[in-house]
Amino acid sequence: MTPSVCTADQKIQDTREKRRNTAVALVVGWALCTCLLWSSSANANWSNWENLGGVITTAPTAASWGSNRIDIFARGQNNAMWHKWWNGNGWSGWEDLGGVITTAPDCVSWGANRIDCFARGQNNAVWHKWWN
Repeated sequence: MTPSVCTADQKIQDTREKRRNTAVALVVGWALCTCLLWSSSANANWSNWENLGGVITTAPTAASWGSNRIDIFARGQNNAMWHKWWNGNGWSGWEDLGGVITTAPDCVSWGANRIDCFARGQNNAVWHKWWN
């Protein structure tokens, strides 16, 4: 990966613990892509940056609803919420979840197979979208 896309010097936008002994950090790169930095255990070193592609206009957020699962969300160029996930074997493509949001989404998982996302809509109200 070239340093002009994602570098360790860039501000980390979101860091979440993914289950036990795994941490992930997400940033928006200069090319408005999502990049991933991860560590698989408390004693391991951080990975190199991995470009996850896409064209996003806000900081990404991440949530995990189970082992070997990370879901990433961000606002895309069309102001809709976009979604990408890791299933333990590989990354999905980006999925357009629709809507018109004016802020970065913030998502959380409070149980297995459940994710709740929140963002401000065009009417300045808080909007909620969930998956279970």
